[in-house]
Formats: sequence, C-alpha cells, structure tokens
Amino acid sequence: MRQATTSVAAGAIALAVAAGTACAQGGTLERRIASVPTGLVEFNFASSEDTCGDGLRWMRTSDDSWYGSSINTSDPAMRSQCARGPLRVLVTTEDREIVRLESFVGPLQHADGATNLGAVPAREASAWLLGVAARADGRPARDALMPAVLADSSRPSAALLALARDIDRSRETRRSAIRWLARAPDDGVAPLTQLAGDRDDTWLGREATRVLARSGDPRARAFLRSAVNDKQLPEELRAAAIAGLGGDMATGADAKLLRDSYRTLTGQKSKDAALAAVSAVGGSVNVQWLMAVARERDEPPALRRRAITLAERAGATGSQLAALYDAVDDTDARGAVITALGQEGSRPARDKLIAIAQSTELAPLRRRAITALDRFDGVEVREALSGVAARP
Repeated sequence: MRQATTSVAAGAIALAVAAGTACAQGGTLERRIASVPTGLVEFNFASSEDTCGDGLRWMRTSDDSWYGSSINTSDPAMRSQCARGPLRVLVTTEDREIVRLESFVGPLQHADGATNLGAVPAREASAWLLGVAARADGRPARDALMPAVLADSSRPSAALLALARDIDRSRETRRSAIRWLARAPDDGVAPLTQLAGDRDDTWLGREATRVLARSGDPRARAFLRSAVNDKQLPEELRAAAIAGLGGDMATGADAKLLRDSYRTLTGQKSKDAALAAVSAVGGSVNVQWLMAVARERDEPPALRRRAITLAERAGATGSQLAALYDAVDDTDARGAVITALGQEGSRPARDKLIAIAQSTELAPLRRRAITALDRFDGVEVREALSGVAARP
C-alpha cells in the first residue's frame, strides 16, 4: 500500500512539473546543469512582482517576509536598498548530485568560479526547481521551493500539493511544501483546504490548518469556522482549526462562535484551544465567559485552572478575580486564582491576597498568597507579611 501511494504521489509531481515545462524546449535547462557534474552553476530568470533584494545577501517577498543574512528590517536604508531584479539561483553539484541550492534577488551578481548559464525562461526555471524538490533529499529539496514559487508567472500549486501528500518524503520537506503552497500565485488556498480536511493523515491536516490560520484569505477563515463545528473531524484537526481561528485575525464574531460551540467539544485539546482563542480576543464578554467556565464544577479541574489563568490574561480585574476566589470552593481552583491575583497586580488584588494570607484558610493557600505578595511592595504589604510571620 505504501509503495502504491508513493507511486501515485511521484506521478502527480511528475505530471505537474511536466505541465510547467511545455515551453522548456526539451529540458534544456536540466541538460545544461547536468553538463557541470561537479562544481558551481548559476542561472537567472524573472522574479514575481513585489519581490526585491540586494542581489547577494537578502531578499524580501510580497508579504514582507525577509530571507537571507544581515537582515535588519527596522533599518529604513535597508528597505530603500531593496531593488527589483531577476532571481538568481546558484547550484552546487558533486558527481551530478545537487548538494546545495541558493537563491538571490536584486541587482544581478555572479559567483566566482561558477558556470553562468545566463537568463532562462521563468516557467522553465520553476519547473526544473520543482523537479529538484520532488526528487532531492534534505535541504536542497526545501531550498528549491522558494525560487520555484517566486518565479514570474509560475504555477506551482499542483506540484506542491503532490509533494505535501508524498508520505515517503521527510516531514520537513512536506511542511515546506505546505507553507509555500499558501504563497503560490496560482491560488494555493483551495488545495490547502483539501489538505486541511484530510482525515486519513492527521499530521498533514494539522499542518495545513496552521498555514490556513495565518492566511488572510476569506476562504481560509471560512474553512476554519466550518471546521469548528465539524464533529466528524478528528480531535487534533478540530483543535488546530479552533486555535487558528483565534489567531491575530480573530474577530468578536469568531470569539462568539467559539463560546457558542464550546459545549459541543468533547476533547480536552479542543476545549483548551477554545479557551485560549477566546482569551486572545479579550474584552469584557469573553472575560465573563472564561470566569463562568472556571466556576463550572462539571469541567475538568485542569480546564478550570486554565480558564482562570486565561481570564487574567484577557483582562479580568483584581476585583473580579477576588470575587472569583470566593465563588470557587476547591483548593486547586483557588490556588490558580491566587496566582492570577499576583499576576494582575492591582490594589484590589493585593488586598485580597493580604486577606487570604491573614485568614484561617488552608496552610498551602496561605503560603501561596504570601508568595504571590512578593510581587508587591509598600508598607502595608510588609506589615501584613510581618504579622503573618509572627503568628504561631
């Protein structure tokens, strides 16, 4: 079965690459590179729009991602020096095997000692690079993907999709294919949603879901929202979709969807992801909801403690946390509230911790409150701790 799967994947990659080489004049580029069995060979081709660099050390892509060395993106001069230009690929071969592949964008440079093949058609270059990714191992395979995607007018989605599905390739190579699929100019979002919905390969689905979560494409957000309520999804995939929905692009509507869906979640991973996602949005409504989960006795203790911690991060006030301490009655939950009070750091939080330290509460809770008060300063705290220390 594994051999059959591999053959299908390899065939799909070959077909995808072949489709991109229709204008390659019989594999001219491949033959020319093969003519340098050991050594350096370089070629250049048109890069995609909004790709720039210095031609030697670093480059920037259209989504403001930077690659290379000596990068300081906060330096205005560096951004002004980012120049449009061709994409140059430098290949190192040993006994006809590609052992290194480097890419540069910007003013055209030449490597000392390299056989320079000059300019080649961008589609031909992209197709050759995708072929390298399909058959090479390790870093050369991964490093071939970036220039393949950044080539002008490239259409790499089919080959990237096949590579991502190839279970005989390393996970790092497959992960790189998934990441670059999101940036494919020929619409990589649709195939990404296919991968994310793969219920037979949980790892593949999880990785694709994480990439979709970082995409601002409306279709990616729609997929994540639908996955939240898909009870047929494996637990790990549903948790990944929930976590993705609560990322930087989360809205109040997304938080409401997660709050409304929480009771339908059965796994601890997905519930934990929902708590974290809601807290990331913040706001009074979400704080109140997290505190309600913390008070829910039917919830597992670990999730109640998690809800308390996240409520503080979402903006729960010292007064709210003090009231929550009185509302919960088990030691673990109260211990979590004490820690949250110490983190919150306001006067109401300090006063509640002093009251707990001076109370007849269980000794472990008193000690925890005293430890939390170490975060505070002032005469009142020192006097309170002195009085507690003097107690028999």
